[in-house]
Amino acid sequence: MAPLTPPSAEPDAAIPGIKKTISAWSAPTPSHPVHSPAWHPSFTTGIVPVMCWSHNNEHQPVPLFGALAAGCIAIEPDCRLRDGVLYASHDLNEIRPLWTLSNIYLDPLFEILTQQNASRGNPTPKIGVYDEKPDQSLHITIDFKSVPCGHDGIPILLDLLEPFRQAGFLTYYDQRTETMHSGPLTIVGTGDADFALTTNPANGRIEIFKDARFFNFLPEQNATNSLYCSAKLLKSVGWFTVKGGLSRKQIATVRRECKAVRERGLIPRYWGTPDDEGWWRLLVESGVFCLNADDLERGARWLRGCVVDGIGIGARYKEVSEYDDVEEGRGCVVL
Repeated sequence: MAPLTPPSAEPDAAIPGIKKTISAWSAPTPSHPVHSPAWHPSFTTGIVPVMCWSHNNEHQPVPLFGALAAGCIAIEPDCRLRDGVLYASHDLNEIRPLWTLSNIYLDPLFEILTQQNASRGNPTPKIGVYDEKPDQSLHITIDFKSVPCGHDGIPILLDLLEPFRQAGFLTYYDQRTETMHSGPLTIVGTGDADFALTTNPANGRIEIFKDARFFNFLPEQNATNSLYCSAKLLKSVGWFTVKGGLSRKQIATVRRECKAVRERGLIPRYWGTPDDEGWWRLLVESGVFCLNADDLERGARWLRGCVVDGIGIGARYKEVSEYDDVEEGRGCVVL
């Protein structure tokens, strides 16, 4: 008789390939500057993508892959420029020689997308990283950490995107024909990205989309050139405490700002938000369509509506006026 499989064990075929990548992942070294292979069959089988933004992703134990395993649709690497090279780094003093944007993010992503599409017979249009939702574009939201980096780094980034461009993987807006072309990878510039440079001069296409700002929401920012509109929560609503939550007036501010963003066809997001289920519920129900998170697995599970630590039950946006159903504190709108 064949031995019984323990209830906690998954058949190998049911394990997403990305888990194999994560278990074998190691930081780049001079002898192995890029972890390979980045892709395994059934790469993201069973992983349902969620509206989660992986904040400061280079600080995660396994950059890129951990966020993909959690199902994040947006992954934010911080970016610094030194000697003509873009590094995945929050601060200049954190730069590690082999932690380039290419090594940690772009090269693995190109392999993943190439293999994902090859495994499906190279379809048209191209498919994305998530097996359960192949038409979901992955948003790589590059946070340029200084004005010089945002100015000089954009042309460098456009050059680095050439393989994706040639393969048909990029989302872009063609200004000449006024048409949007969706691809499995969408590049977003945030922080100090110089948005005057995000149009590729070689083809007239917008290939790097803006992360606009609530406090400087320009009339020309719309769904043809921008994808997100973000703000630091403290700057939008003023002082708050994690335990105290938000006041009625502060919640109304969040709703008003998010409504203005959605009306332009963009995705509202705040950073500087607590990794807390009550806060997540408050924000989602107030119109925040993408949650900023550092605790990726917990945040993603909560977004799927699972119980997390006994209290996270998920939430949904409610179309209400600024003050309807508002209670002070956390979890302000009860379903």
